[in-house]
Amino acid sequence: MSSAEVVLINGDFRSRWNTAPAPGMGYLAAVLEKNGVSVKIIDPVPERLGLPQAVEKAASLNPRVVGLTCLTSYRYDTFALANALKARKNDWKIVVGGPHVTFLDEAVLRRIPAIDCVVRGEGELALLEYLSADSPEKVAGLTFRRSGEIVRTPDRNPIENLDALPFPAYHLFPDLSGYDDLVDIPARWQGIRHAPIVSSRGCPHACIFCSSANFWRSSPAFRARSAANIADEMEHLYDNFGVRYIQFFDDNFTAGRKRVHALCDEILRRGLKVHWRAEARIDGVDREMLEKMAAAGCHEIEYGVETGSPRMMASIGKKLDLRRVPEVARMTRRAGIRAKAFLIVGLPGEAPEDFARSLALSRHFDYIGALPLLIFPGSPLCERLERTEEISPSTWFEGRNFHSQIPGMEDVPICTETFSPEALGAVVALLVGYSSLCRRGGEALRLRHAIHPRRLIYLAKSLWQEYSDLRSEALRLQLRLPVPRPLLGAEM
Repeated sequence: MSSAEVVLINGDFRSRWNTAPAPGMGYLAAVLEKNGVSVKIIDPVPERLGLPQAVEKAASLNPRVVGLTCLTSYRYDTFALANALKARKNDWKIVVGGPHVTFLDEAVLRRIPAIDCVVRGEGELALLEYLSADSPEKVAGLTFRRSGEIVRTPDRNPIENLDALPFPAYHLFPDLSGYDDLVDIPARWQGIRHAPIVSSRGCPHACIFCSSANFWRSSPAFRARSAANIADEMEHLYDNFGVRYIQFFDDNFTAGRKRVHALCDEILRRGLKVHWRAEARIDGVDREMLEKMAAAGCHEIEYGVETGSPRMMASIGKKLDLRRVPEVARMTRRAGIRAKAFLIVGLPGEAPEDFARSLALSRHFDYIGALPLLIFPGSPLCERLERTEEISPSTWFEGRNFHSQIPGMEDVPICTETFSPEALGAVVALLVGYSSLCRRGGEALRLRHAIHPRRLIYLAKSLWQEYSDLRSEALRLQLRLPVPRPLLGAEM
């Protein structure tokens, strides 16, 4: 195996959602390669490597610098990896980047002596300059140790022209066929090659649970690649990697409407036969855009709705007009795109009537993703909890197993003001189950004239039994569960 000046390692050793290579690491590698730096990538989960095996693979490459990714969900894996690498070879420079360490840079260096340097925020140019600088003090966006003291250089200006970045170096990752099927993808597309694309950075909004605006630190808050550049990457993935499905990893894909229209026009002009999905806000789409997105291959839109309660919506700073939700969900489905909504359970101050509004809203979507309110460093929510001392600095270095609702996210703290950690899992399951019941009931009602009467009676009975089970669970949780409208037309 050839050597490399830099080895980049994904710090996640246990992710259940191993659906794609990390595009951030791909960008780092691509920029280094473009500038003549030899670089290799180690991605432990698809390579089936444990921590000792990853360390030995890194050692076989004889690097000068080892770069690690660090998200809040797998921070302990990254810390353990840094310690093991430094123990293996003390003169390796261990550099860590990602949202978690960006907001906790000084604390991480104090707590984890094996880490030599933290790259804050956007890392492509900072890492490149770090490798060639005679002193890290000359590089903006770094936090590092010098003579026992922690030094923090000024924040780095954001990259203005994202089109200038090379495409992520996916040729350095394991073969794309080694990544798992996408979550919730239809059966007909399971097993196909898929890859992520990041077409923009940042978000112009400021929801209290999100750290995106603070992480990217840019003005304007939303920066986007051109439609032609994005289509070029789609074509590159199609031709060189056999990719037929794209996940857009943008925080808010439709924040620039003209760009979305231009991208769809470009996809159609080139005849690209690629399916894709993206995340959007309810107020970021209209009928014309949805129809064009569908024509250009969009299969699903994941709407960040968060709650059905106007009172809760105001409390999280989301500023969505919930009256538009049913209409937009309808328009999305009529355009031929699957409409999915993300909802948050257990918002601060959430009352049973607020949850009931979320239940009512859920029936408008094809699929619901429900989560407890996760607390991430850098978010306005976390900053508030730190000020009131409801979150301790030790949480990020000692706190573990806060909940069991989301596999792989157990070490991320959650808000428990409304529901206990034990109850949250049941409430999330109730919301998802109710949404599924409403959807299947609606489908049965629409197709009732094409279904054999005996089959229809059996289906109605089973749906009513499912509702009865859900209602019993709701009563246990002291929540009210309304009868889904489709079932009112199928009473037995």
